[in-house]
Amino acid sequence: MNARTRRLGLALLMLAGFTARGHADPLVIDHTCIDTHDNVIPMNALERARRLRVVLGHESVGFNVVQGLEGLSQQSPRYRLDIGHMIQAWWYTQHAGLGEWFVGNANNVPGKAQAFEQRLASGVGNAVQVASLKLCFADLQRNSDTDANFDAYVDVMERMQRQYPRVKFVYWSMPMRREAVLQQKRTHFNQRMAAYLKQHEVVLFDIADIECHKPDGTAFHNETGELAMWDGYTVDGGHLNDVGKARAARAWWWLTARLAGWEGPAVR
Repeated sequence: MNARTRRLGLALLMLAGFTARGHADPLVIDHTCIDTHDNVIPMNALERARRLRVVLGHESVGFNVVQGLEGLSQQSPRYRLDIGHMIQAWWYTQHAGLGEWFVGNANNVPGKAQAFEQRLASGVGNAVQVASLKLCFADLQRNSDTDANFDAYVDVMERMQRQYPRVKFVYWSMPMRREAVLQQKRTHFNQRMAAYLKQHEVVLFDIADIECHKPDGTAFHNETGELAMWDGYTVDGGHLNDVGKARAARAWWWLTARLAGWEGPAVR
C-alpha cells in the first residue's frame, strides 16, 4: 500500500466513523461555524479535511464559495486545497480535494437534480466521499412552486444517499438576496429545510444563515423586516464580495473538518 492510498484510506475511515457514530441532531454549518481568526480548527483536522474527496455541483453563488476557497488557499498554507474544475471520475484517482462543476439548468430545480444524478452515475459517485448539490436564489421565480422544488431537491439527495451509502451528502439552504422580491419563497424553502432537519440526521451547509448574519453575529433584516443578505457580503444584492466569499469558505473548512472527524471546539 503506497502513501497516497494510506492517506485516502485514513480519510475514508474518519468519514465512516462520523457516519457510524450517528448524531441525535443533524450537523448544521451556520454563521457560528466560522474560524474568523484561524485559531479554532486544529491543523491536524484541516489536514484530514483536505484529504477528503469532495464533489460540489452549483451555480454562481456556489462559484463564489469556490473562489473564496481558492483565495484562502493562495493566502495561507493552512487552507491549501486541491480544487478541480468540471471534474470527471478519473480526477479522484490522482487528487484528493474539491471537485466542482457548474451544474447549469438555471431556474430549474428538477433539471439540476437530474444533472447531479447523472454526474454521480458517470463514476463520480463511486469515487468520492462527500457529495453536495447547491441550489441558486434564482431557482425560485414568481411562478415557482416552492414546495415542489423543495421536494425535488430532497428527493434526489435521499435517492443518491441510498444509491451511494458510503458517501456523505451535504444539503444546502436556499441562498438569500438583499431585496424583498421573492424573499418569502426563499424563506419558505428554508423553513421546509428546518422542518426536515428535525426528522433526519443529515448535514446542512446553511448558506442563508451565514449570509444573513453580520460578522458580529447579529441578524440582518431588510426594510420589510425579513432576514436578508447583509450588504457587507454582497456586490449586487445576491452574489458574494470578497468578504462574503472568505466567510463562506471558512465555513466550508469547518464543514469538511467535521466530516473528517473533528468534533468541533470544546464547550467551555
